[in-house]
Amino acid sequence: MNAHAHRLILATLVAVVATAAAGCGGGTIVPTPDLQVVAGDMAVPVDATAPPDLTPEETPDLLSPGDMATVTSGKFDARHFGAVIVQRSTVGKSAFSNVLATFYDNPAGNMVTIGTVGPCRVVTGVGNMAGQPTPVSAGTVTVKGGAALVTLQPDNQAMYASWTDPSSLFSGGEKLVVSASGATVPAFTAAYEAPSLVEFTAPKLDQDGGLSIDRTADLALEWTGGNFGVVELVLQDQAAGVLVSCDFPSLAGKGTVPRAALQKLGKGSSGSFAATGGGYEWDRIIQAGPYSVIVYVVAMGQWNGVMASGTFQATN
Repeated sequence: MNAHAHRLILATLVAVVATAAAGCGGGTIVPTPDLQVVAGDMAVPVDATAPPDLTPEETPDLLSPGDMATVTSGKFDARHFGAVIVQRSTVGKSAFSNVLATFYDNPAGNMVTIGTVGPCRVVTGVGNMAGQPTPVSAGTVTVKGGAALVTLQPDNQAMYASWTDPSSLFSGGEKLVVSASGATVPAFTAAYEAPSLVEFTAPKLDQDGGLSIDRTADLALEWTGGNFGVVELVLQDQAAGVLVSCDFPSLAGKGTVPRAALQKLGKGSSGSFAATGGGYEWDRIIQAGPYSVIVYVVAMGQWNGVMASGTFQATN
């Protein structure tokens, strides 16, 4: 896996437990509005003694953002956290896939604020971690609906080994069902539409694969190959503890990151970027008991013929 992509997908997705995970401006931020939890649509109880894969009758419909809990008053509680990452990548003409899972308790964890600027989520407090997270188990984690049935089992320290395969787990449009049989973290089940693999064509990256950002202007993106789901650009300013995550309809072929979102990055800052099909599910955080679980289903994009991840530099 590309080193920048590995850091961004593991460290920033599990940003509120970044310390542990790494070990394996202008504009007003509008807090994400509260959404109602609809019984049966999320954190679906599963008999822990039953096989983790679901029958067609048990498979949930694709969930809309309003079917899942979001962050109360724009705050994300990092004290009880989990993440499941389902990733497809392509390097040249070679494909590979990864599935990872991690769940933690951290009573000393901080609150992470999530706000909205246009099509972007602005996540602040990233990396401001107190205490030492303790791994906890969610039982068997299963991903089905792709080219292979994937199961992850926790070890005796509640850590999950990743699943890796030199092929494409999905091509786009499949309904992937992510579930956990339950243990310390209660059982949950949710379904996601697999994203497309996209090729970014604008703006051009520099000769080293870096992305130059003018914080005083909108950033226009263009891509090809988008057929399903969304396209996402993620920018992380680690020094400022800020993550900017912008989603656009994949079929649109273009999208604009507003300068108001870019100005949340530090002046003259540098950091990591990743451009993908699919993205962070900030609007669909699963609440399994006290645990907030975020699922990231992503196809790493291509940019200038290479994996679309690297470093960005703000020019002002």
